[in-house]
Amino acid sequence: MSIFNRIAKGLSRTRDGLAGLLDSAFSGFSHLDDEFYEELEEILIMSDVGASTAEETTAQLRRRVKERGIKDAEGGERGTQANTQGASDGF
Repeated sequence: MSIFNRIAKGLSRTRDGLAGLLDSAFSGFSHLDDEFYEELEEILIMSDVGASTAEETTAQLRRRVKERGIKDAEGGERGTQANTQGASDGF
């Protein structure tokens, strides 16, 4: 297995792990409040996306939620998936 294949496999596991953590965060909250956003940012930082990316992703989600009038975690989850997909495309 080449070095690039090993890196891609490792990144795939990281992405899958992040998806699981995000799923658990969204299922643990019914409303998108400050506590939720703090938990989300913490998950992103612990997933090694970097503090600035975590802050930016959380801020973008807050804006989308406000603009679209989203009140529940399910709607927020769809917005986060779009944000994190864009961030992970560089890998």
